[in-house]
Amino acid sequence: MDTLGNIIDNGDTLVPAMICDKYDGFGGYSQSSIILPFADDIYYVITPTASDYEVTTYWNNPGSGRALFDLLLYHKLDMKLNGGAGRVINKASPLLENVKLSKTQMMACRHANGVDWWLLKQAHDTNMIYRFLVTKDSIYNYGIQGFAEPHFTKWDIVGQSMFNKSGTKYDSLYGFE
Repeated sequence: MDTLGNIIDNGDTLVPAMICDKYDGFGGYSQSSIILPFADDIYYVITPTASDYEVTTYWNNPGSGRALFDLLLYHKLDMKLNGGAGRVINKASPLLENVKLSKTQMMACRHANGVDWWLLKQAHDTNMIYRFLVTKDSIYNYGIQGFAEPHFTKWDIVGQSMFNKSGTKYDSLYGFE
């Protein structure tokens, strides 16, 4: 949405329909979406979410004991288009599919070149983190980074991750939902 609450051109339904319908497109989790700015009014919106399959198979089945995010999507916006009101020019493109993702704990920091971004997204029930380099023109998957600690459980975790100002240290705080 723009600053007046109007939906940006092509900006409706950025997540799968079933989770959008179930939660009115809103997730009450910290660090569950992130906006990365670039020059020339270009922005990437990165959104972890649940696929329609995940919602139908697990979320709508109380006995499943599972309600995960299994998608990481990106959307690219050009805020100079549409008379300066902006337009989503690339919508709901998958970065990850059919994976288990934490509903929280996604963080980015500037690349050493001062232009691009490093993006990290916590996997679910493991100490693995997915790594991406986001540039103005593309997003590159740098695979998984493992840490010795912590070891998460199968339960949802809540929390946040953060880089220090220089981007040389990464910290993650969590609790269980």
